[in-house]
Amino acid sequence: MDSKGRKKSLSRMKKCIERDDFAKLRKMLASDRELAAATLNGKWQNGLHMAAKRGSADCLRVLLEGGCDPGRRDRKGRYPLHLAAHRCLREKRSFSQSLVLELVEPLVLKTPDLDRRDRKGVACRSLLDELSKKQVEASPRPSAESPSTTDDSGSGDHMARLEEEEREEAARRKEAAAEWRERLAEEHLDDFADAYGSEAALQGAAEEEAEDRETYDNWADRIYREYFTRRRRRQEREESAKKPEKPGKTPSTRPPPPPPTKRLRLEEDPISKLRKRYSAFVRKVLADPSGEISLESLPFGLSTGWREIADAVFGDIKDREEEKGERRCKSLIRRALLTWHPDKFSQRFGQRFRTGEKDAICEVVVHVSQSLLAAAGEGDV
Repeated sequence: MDSKGRKKSLSRMKKCIERDDFAKLRKMLASDRELAAATLNGKWQNGLHMAAKRGSADCLRVLLEGGCDPGRRDRKGRYPLHLAAHRCLREKRSFSQSLVLELVEPLVLKTPDLDRRDRKGVACRSLLDELSKKQVEASPRPSAESPSTTDDSGSGDHMARLEEEEREEAARRKEAAAEWRERLAEEHLDDFADAYGSEAALQGAAEEEAEDRETYDNWADRIYREYFTRRRRRQEREESAKKPEKPGKTPSTRPPPPPPTKRLRLEEDPISKLRKRYSAFVRKVLADPSGEISLESLPFGLSTGWREIADAVFGDIKDREEEKGERRCKSLIRRALLTWHPDKFSQRFGQRFRTGEKDAICEVVVHVSQSLLAAAGEGDV
C-alpha cells in the first residue's frame, strides 16, 4: 500500500474509533492486520489510546482482539489504561460503573506495569485507587437519620449540595476546556505530521526557514552585488562590441561620423541631466526641512523608466567606490533604498507634501522604489 492509501486508511480508522463504529473497525483490522500496530497521531498513540480517551468501549474490545498493544506508551509516557482511568474519573456528575467495567477492566490485566509512572509522575495503580474510592462514594447508602432530623437539617444539606455541585461544575468546565485544547494540539500535530512526515522533518523545515530568512543588511548587500555585477557585464559587452574587426575582412569604406558638438552630446545624454536633477532634489528639497515637496520638484515621474531611475540613484556610487571604499558604497545604497521606501518616505516627509498631491506623490515614490528593486533583480544593468 502506498503512502497516500496508508494515510487514508489511518484516517478512516480514527473516525471509526471516534464514532465507536466497532463493526466497521473489525472489518478494517481483518483486511489489514498492520493497522493494529499503527501510530495514529503525532503523540505516538495507537488505537487503544484513542479508544480509551474517547470512551469507545466496543472499539477498545475489538482492538484488543485484533492484537493492538496495551503496553504501548505515548509521547507523555502514558499507557492506554492511564487514559481510560482519566476518562472514568472525569465523569463526576454521573459516575458510570458500567464504563469502568467496559473500559478499564479489560486493560488492567494486560498492562505490563501498573506502577510505572508517566511524565507527570502518575501511575496506573494510583488512578485505580481513585476509581475504587469513586465507586465507594457512588454506591447508595442507607439513611440513618429520622424524618424529623432530616426536616430540621434540610436547609443546611441543600446548601451544601448546591455548593458541591457548583464546585463539580467548575471543575468539569476546566477539564472540558483542557481536553478541548489537547484535541486542538493533537489535530495540529496530525496536520504537520501529514505535511512533513515526522517531528524531525518539521524541525528541519523550521531550521531551513530560519536560514532562508533575509535581514535588511543582507538584502541591501544583495542589491549592491547584483546591480554592479550586471552593470559590469553590460560594460564588458559594450567593450567587446567596440573591438576592431578580425584580419582578413575588408575594412569598411564608410567615412567616420563627424565628432558631435558639446551641445549635441549633452542633448543625447539625458542620464547626466537626470543625475544632476536627482542630486539637486536631495540637496535642496529633502535636506531643507521647510521645503515643500510637489510633483514638479520630484526628479522622476511615472513615465521614467527603471533603468534611468537606477542609473540616476546608483550611477555615481560605483564611480566613488575606489575613493570611499566598498563599505561606504554599500552604506550609500542602503540609504537610498531607505529614502525611497514608500512607508518611510511618507513618515519622514509626509507633512511637507503639497495639498492635494499626496496620492500622486506616493504613486511616484512607489514607482521609484520598485524600479530600484527591479534594477538589481531583473534589469540588464
